[in-house]
Amino acid sequence: MQANNEYKKEILDENDNLLALVIDTTLTNRKKEFHTPDHLSFQIGTFNLSKNDILQRHVHFENRRTVKNTAEVLVLFKGEISIEVYDSSKKYVESIVITDGQLILFLEGGHSFKAEKDSNFIEIKQGPYNEVQDKEKF
Repeated sequence: MQANNEYKKEILDENDNLLALVIDTTLTNRKKEFHTPDHLSFQIGTFNLSKNDILQRHVHFENRRTVKNTAEVLVLFKGEISIEVYDSSKKYVESIVITDGQLILFLEGGHSFKAEKDSNFIEIKQGPYNEVQDKEKF
């Protein structure tokens, strides 16, 4: 149910919908690599730049988009977090542990976290966000 390589793992539901994508940023070595297909509502890229490399200045155009659900990214700087992943009907799919330098992108379904060690991370999600309207705990 998942496609894997040395630094990337997809978590899929029984219909092959992409629920989550785990990336170990400590193992990526390309100068620039986007790990998500262009059609997804949230994009993840990793960069490995050498001293004096330049990304040309640029602006992003205003572009209306329709977003069906809230995508979320957890970037773990330090620690260890166990994650349970669920499909859109709240059915358990898989457990995974992320550690230093890893990230997980949640695109569909549900999830839970448990800190197995003291952990430092950031969470990034699409906004605007209203916890009452955008989240159901189960």
